[in-house]
Amino acid sequence: MCQTKLNFGPFSLKNEAFKRKHNRRRNTAFCINGYQGTGIQQILKSLDIPKGSFYNYFKSKEDFVIEAIEQYSGKGLKMHQAALSDKSLTALNRIARKLEETQQKYISENFEKSCLLDILAIEVSGGNKKIADLIDEIFERRRQIYSVCIQEGQELGEIRKDGKAVDLAEFILSGYSGAQLKAKTEKSIRPMKNFANHSIKYLRA
Repeated sequence: MCQTKLNFGPFSLKNEAFKRKHNRRRNTAFCINGYQGTGIQQILKSLDIPKGSFYNYFKSKEDFVIEAIEQYSGKGLKMHQAALSDKSLTALNRIARKLEETQQKYISENFEKSCLLDILAIEVSGGNKKIADLIDEIFERRRQIYSVCIQEGQELGEIRKDGKAVDLAEFILSGYSGAQLKAKTEKSIRPMKNFANHSIKYLRA
């Protein structure tokens, strides 16, 4: 297991206020164009800073990406945790609602954006161990959040018990990531809705 320390608090470098202000612009650039398709010039334009100023804020493009991952995943993990620990719904209904929320997000963004972690996992992690380890740790933490929810459903007899909770969580997350990529290429919610519907039926006891 990767031991990379995640920093979900204020950025460690100088000019934290500046970087917090521009988090959304930065992540949007990567979510739409990917890592390889987002050059320094596009980054400068999205942040509205002169070329000579970039390295006053970031050590390198890699450092820029790592901070984007930390900020994006910190918010995302909190949202997953809140949604999947909501005791007002059954465990299975929590999962179904979270999958539906993701579908609505893709629709609202007109399928122009993808999950930042999925994009970077495909484009960068194979050639950058530091980024790969960081993304792997975040995926593991997200899987654990789903696993806890699924185990609760198994204990209450709502979710099937013929599989380990952690393996069922992996099935949901890996399958849905593929469905999200397919939805983007089709510009249709069909792949995500199809996978969500069948996976919920599969999980039900």
